[in-house]
Amino acid sequence: MSMIHTIRTLVAAATVASATVFAANAASADSFERWVYVTNESEWAIEAIHIANVDDPRWGPNLIRGYEIFPGEYTEVEPLREEGYCRFDVLMVFDDGYEMTLPGVNLCEATDIFTDGYDYDVYYI
Repeated sequence: MSMIHTIRTLVAAATVASATVFAANAASADSFERWVYVTNESEWAIEAIHIANVDDPRWGPNLIRGYEIFPGEYTEVEPLREEGYCRFDVLMVFDDGYEMTLPGVNLCEATDIFTDGYDYDVYYI
């Protein structure tokens, strides 16, 4: 079994557990937690992740400052300023300088983001 397959299996289990928590929440955007797992399936380390609500033209701070997500690793991130939003733009910066923008990710429903450095998949509950 590959490392990526193992990580996806663990993340899938966490997704089922988090779905139970989300189901217990009220329907309003203010009641949702907005964390998401980011899994790096690329050949490069992710050295920065910035998140901003879709109406904010400025990126938030680097949410993994002082830490890198190396190939095959994952971490949990959440925006610092939620202000009742569900849709956020996510910016990932790789150690080779490449920047990947994920527009309009619904963090009230997203549980996992997987990236291979060229593309990404977002998994929702």
